[in-house]
Amino acid sequence: RAEEAGACPGDHRVEQDVAILVTLLNNHNPEKLSNSQRGEPGLRKLLIPASPPYALPFNISEPSGIEMRMTSDGTKVQEVGHDRPLVLVLNASPATSFEEEIENSPEALKALQNEVDIDIEVEALSQLLRVWWIPGAEEGDSTEIGLDDVSGLKREYPKEEVEGLELFALCLSALLSDHASTMLQDEPDQNTARISASPDNNYVANILRDLAAESLSAQSRNFLHPLKLARLAPHFIEFNDSDDLQSQLQEQLSQPDAPEIRIVLLRDADSATTQSVLLVFTSETAQNVRRLLESSQKSLDEEDIKEEADDETIGDEDEAADRPVQIIFVVDSANEEVNGQKGTIELIGSRFEIDQKQRRDDAKKLLTLKRAWEQVKREIESFGLPLKQDFRNHISMQLDEERDGELDDDEEKPALMCAKLHVDPDAFQEQSALRQQIGTPQPDVAHPEQREVAEEVFCKAEQALFGTSNADWTSKFNSVSFVVLTPNFNSLQSQTADRVTRTKLEGGRVLKHTKVPYAVMKKHREWMEEEAKNPKTLFVIIADECHFAPTKDGAHDWLLNNPKNPALSGENVLRLLVSATPQNVLSQTSRVADSNIVRWFKPASMYRSMDYYGA
Repeated sequence: RAEEAGACPGDHRVEQDVAILVTLLNNHNPEKLSNSQRGEPGLRKLLIPASPPYALPFNISEPSGIEMRMTSDGTKVQEVGHDRPLVLVLNASPATSFEEEIENSPEALKALQNEVDIDIEVEALSQLLRVWWIPGAEEGDSTEIGLDDVSGLKREYPKEEVEGLELFALCLSALLSDHASTMLQDEPDQNTARISASPDNNYVANILRDLAAESLSAQSRNFLHPLKLARLAPHFIEFNDSDDLQSQLQEQLSQPDAPEIRIVLLRDADSATTQSVLLVFTSETAQNVRRLLESSQKSLDEEDIKEEADDETIGDEDEAADRPVQIIFVVDSANEEVNGQKGTIELIGSRFEIDQKQRRDDAKKLLTLKRAWEQVKREIESFGLPLKQDFRNHISMQLDEERDGELDDDEEKPALMCAKLHVDPDAFQEQSALRQQIGTPQPDVAHPEQREVAEEVFCKAEQALFGTSNADWTSKFNSVSFVVLTPNFNSLQSQTADRVTRTKLEGGRVLKHTKVPYAVMKKHREWMEEEAKNPKTLFVIIADECHFAPTKDGAHDWLLNNPKNPALSGENVLRLLVSATPQNVLSQTSRVADSNIVRWFKPASMYRSMDYYGA
């Protein structure tokens, strides 16, 4: 063509044609061509065959993302590319750009991109999150809450013992399992999409909003256990990082009849921590997501152009404009449960002054702002203690001069402030329990019915240990040790531990029955085994809410059952199981004898569908 046109080397048209041919030769894939390259007139001249049976590698008029095979007379032979898997990846490791996110992808996934027999496209999930959002919590609220700041997804929530990535994947799985919910609902502008949760799944949307705020509310924590059932869905797959991961991923991505949307969770083989979340799209859903990714990239380019223009024209008035500012606070309270807890307030406002006196005044005035109060309330409630209606009268803020003084004057202080949040115990509803002096016995206020049940439990225990009543306990035991197992909720564990302390019970522990962190719980179990070794020690295990988490190899199975814990099979070990809903404990195969069951109500009240039990 260059000779025909009389073009000399370096001619722009020749360079375009060469670039197109190099793209085809290197990639063996016409989809790598841009739309402008597809429409280049010279491309038709270069690729249209002189005579049959040669075929065009693709139909130039078709849109990007669909590859056609056609004969020279225009007859379609086959269509591919429409079902090409699109994999969006989000890794636990930090990344400062979409490119770095992709580079941090699991090695097995990157290796699959080079496989000839599987054609996948890998993009950063964080790019889609720029145009994928959740509506506000209030009815009719048009606020768009985005997850584009992925820090809330990539962090761990130690209080709830859950990882943000895993929680995010389970939320999406729950939405996919609900036909009344829509995970990717197009907006009228066709450039964004939102998550539309049904009323039954509204708690999922609340958890996603909390992840965006990097703080799980008490309400969201209550739904963590049922949410884990979402991992049973067919579109939710989990793999451990191993030598076989590449073949496992290849088999999963190559399934012809797989759902259009799948969620793949990759874990570290040793620690079981979440490494990556993969969202796999196929068919029309993949095409829709590609369109959203293009919209995200276009929006990002426009923002970059605007920022460059702003940088060139910045003046004194721009310096004074409202900008994002952040207050990092530490709670100062006589309540040990919240004292020392940390939180963050993010606002849009004027830059902070560097002068220390002015910063003191600014810190005191912060809680006059409605937005600041909302964030403070959310942070405190996440600690697990409900606030009174007049809680504002018991909370104040001041500058944390020691920590604030460590900030850099020029770089940090204008946008960052360190403060102390003083929270009076009167701010909380559970005031009577909190104010009771530690170590002071509670007044003897047991209800007569409580006494009756306690006496019956004691008699059952005596019969189990001695085979008779009115036994001499000191003939068999010279000490007592105990452990109370509570469900995996910090508030319940703290409440139970406080009651144990106030009644001056010594020699025992109060534990949340959980297997993580493993090293800590392993030490607790070793302590239980050591206590039970001495036959002269009566070791009592009280499993409160014993119906909680009834799974094989779960925490209860691990801590209670003899085969898992041989040292606890001695005659000096007494187990007391407590539950208001013990159906999964009193099944046909239950090891609890009928004679060892204590019912709270005798006979069971007709108006109650369930009863309290102790076994």
